[in-house]
This record gives sequence, structure tokens and C-alpha cells, in this order.
Amino acid sequence: EYSQSMTTHLKGLQDSLYDEFLSSIQETDYTTPRSREGFWYYTRTFKGESYSAYCRAPKTSDTFSINWDGTKESPIMPGEEVYLNVNELAKDKSYCSVGRVKPSPSQTYIAYAVDFSGDEKYEMHVRNLETGEDVALTEVGSDDLLEIDGLLWGKDDDTLYYMTMDEFHR
Repeated sequence: EYSQSMTTHLKGLQDSLYDEFLSSIQETDYTTPRSREGFWYYTRTFKGESYSAYCRAPKTSDTFSINWDGTKESPIMPGEEVYLNVNELAKDKSYCSVGRVKPSPSQTYIAYAVDFSGDEKYEMHVRNLETGEDVALTEVGSDDLLEIDGLLWGKDDDTLYYMTMDEFHR
């Protein structure tokens, strides 16, 4: 509140700079699809939304062609599935940062890390892509959410490796 009250006189300049910035970027866009185990994986951004959406589409050949009309509603690839929409995760939150997002070996689950506080303490979640069920993992023998720094699936869907922080947040 203090900084806002001290810079109120700069509001017009802030708005002008923000509008100029937005005019130089394509807000509705996508990243280059990457192949992984029968799917093409990519992210999308949408005009007016603050965060990315993680998407995948079935891989029907070793090459792909994009026939996108440039609109938010149009899929980038046939069969597009949004499996993690960070805009939905961030709803009603003052802060949201997604770290790693990793599909399981069978492509049935994703594990992802998310920070809702801004203090770089990432919770680990696992989502079932078939049912949409999303579970925040807790520490063994506790109701405390598991805070992690990195994650990686093993050779099957039953094995998930992760690193935790020590008491000094290292």
C-alpha cells in the first residue's frame, strides 16, 4: 500500500509502458511441440490470462504440422488435451508459480511442483490424467504438505523420486 500511494502520480506512465509492452508480444501463443511416448507436449498462453496451460496431443506420426488459426479456442494439434491449466490452479490465489511438470512413464499421471506463497517452497502434486483427481502429497506420518526442490519419475508409475530442502532451505 505504501509504495502504491507513493507512486500514484506515475499511474499514467505505468499504464502507457504496460500497453506498449503488450503491443510487442503475441499473448495467445504456443511452444514448439516435443515428442514423448506417443504424445506431443507443449504449452500455450492466452490473451488476458497470466499463466500457461500445459497441453498434449496424440502423436500420429514422427513429424507434425500446425494448422492453427491463431485463436484461443482453436487447438494447436488434433486431439489437444489441456492437462494442467495454471490459470485454474492460480484462481483465488495471490501467487502461483509452477516448477517442474513431469508425465509418468505410462503418460497416465503427471507430477508437478507448485508454490502458492512466493517463498519458493514447492508442494508436490500428482494428477491422474484419466480421472482428473489431483492429490497434494504429504510427509510420511504427517499431514504437512511435502515441500520439494525437484522430482523425477522412476521406470514405472509407482516410483517417484524427489528432493527435499533442509531446515535452511537448501
